[in-house]
Amino acid sequence: MEYFFSGAAYVAVGINQPSERRTKIYEQIGIKFVISENKTIENCKLDTGEVSLIDLDKAIDKSLGLDKPIEVSPFDSAYIIMTSGTTGVPKGVEIMHTSAINTINDLNEKYSINSNDTLLMVSAIDFDLSVYDIFGILGVGGTLITTNEDNYRNPDEWIRIIEKYKVSVWDSVPILFDMLVTMAESEKKNLPLRIVMLSGDWIAKDLPGRFYKISEKENSIVVAMGGATEASIWSNYLNVPRQIPKDWISIPYGRPLKNQVYRVVDELGRICPNYVKGELLIGGVGVAKCYHGDEELTNRKYFEEDGLRWYRTGDNGRFWNDGTIEFLGRKDTQVKIKGHRIELGEVESVLKGFPDIIDCCASVINCHNSMKIGLYIVCNSNNSNINNLKERLDRILPRFMIPEEYYICNSRKITKNGKLDREEIKKIIVNESLKVEKVVQNNLNPKLTDTEVYLINLFKNKLSITDIRVEDNFFKLGGDSLAAISIISEINSDFMLKEKISINKIFKFPTIKQLSKEIDTLIQDVEIYEI
Repeated sequence: MEYFFSGAAYVAVGINQPSERRTKIYEQIGIKFVISENKTIENCKLDTGEVSLIDLDKAIDKSLGLDKPIEVSPFDSAYIIMTSGTTGVPKGVEIMHTSAINTINDLNEKYSINSNDTLLMVSAIDFDLSVYDIFGILGVGGTLITTNEDNYRNPDEWIRIIEKYKVSVWDSVPILFDMLVTMAESEKKNLPLRIVMLSGDWIAKDLPGRFYKISEKENSIVVAMGGATEASIWSNYLNVPRQIPKDWISIPYGRPLKNQVYRVVDELGRICPNYVKGELLIGGVGVAKCYHGDEELTNRKYFEEDGLRWYRTGDNGRFWNDGTIEFLGRKDTQVKIKGHRIELGEVESVLKGFPDIIDCCASVINCHNSMKIGLYIVCNSNNSNINNLKERLDRILPRFMIPEEYYICNSRKITKNGKLDREEIKKIIVNESLKVEKVVQNNLNPKLTDTEVYLINLFKNKLSITDIRVEDNFFKLGGDSLAAISIISEINSDFMLKEKISINKIFKFPTIKQLSKEIDTLIQDVEIYEI
């Protein structure tokens, strides 16, 4: 049986999506065909009943081609990107060809991106930055380099690829670029990148400057961008200067992209004066057609006025006198954790579906300078422990949505109106997460190895924590990818391991005891080799 999909819209679904959420996406969008390859089809158990699975390798071999080109209107749907939904059902943002190509063409023209450019793709296929990565760079005849499961979060490998293939364009959330810059700094290497596009989260004020110091290109540019998935990848841009103005509290959004406009409005929909905070509205060519299959939400979030289509972002912002847009955070329970847009309502909805859960409340907390999701749970069962809940959530939610801090109790903390007291609950979660067991280290670890003592002191220094046990998990202590890069750099240098310890080692051996054994093994291997 032959299949022809030319002219159809695509829906990218990441291979790490749990099967239950994947099924929800199939049902929400009405997906009938899944195109993949045999290994993924088997490993990810993509067979879900009515959906037909197509092995891409076999389909290409058997394809006879089309008799004639398929006519596609610029106003036909190009793709659907799934985002988190408050009801527990993912939202499908449906984008037209003309909307996406407007964003892509504008950026390619602004920054003269052409067939000589090469881009390293570090964003997931179901993250909307991938739309530019694929169609933006290939559309001008440039080169696209993709990562695999082994190196997609490994800055060591990124640097090797960047050097080997002379990568000139980078596009990611800020934290991934921070990992790259941190690794380059530790290895004392310069980066050949010409254009760096950062979006999806707050950009640290010192990050662009750190890159400019190690850039090989005198004309390199860091472009700060923002907008919404609902407005075709990005809607605004700012060329970040090499010297950040002292009066900038944060790096602002900048100005609208071509054929896109912004408004800042108050609760009554009135346009706010400059420097007055209000909700950001995006209008113009980039605004999505709809939330696929959800007419009620579409009517609530989109509207037309004076011939323009508008989207209510749910973001706060304000205009400066010179027309610059400043982003001021979210209005609702939608948050961004390391670039991923998450509806806390979806996390809560999943938990409330468990029979032993009476109620729950998800919050974002800052623990050891790292943003995490914390969960307050009211349950009626003594069997509801943290590990049990994590296992159940892991089968339904993608990993970036699974809370890291938990507080389980048997009664609700409510306001006078009978609602969950979110502010008080957030304080409870923060206090619980910051509790540190006051145990004398020597009594707990009477026989520490030299390597364990070294790692304890290194972790204390890098994570700013006074009490650490050899069994403590690096990530539970508040460690993240950036801290991991700094730690492995010192380990490789101090033990002369010549980059044998990579960032993947900390993911594989997250406790001091585990990592210490791995280091000792590598040291023995080095000594035997030298003899």
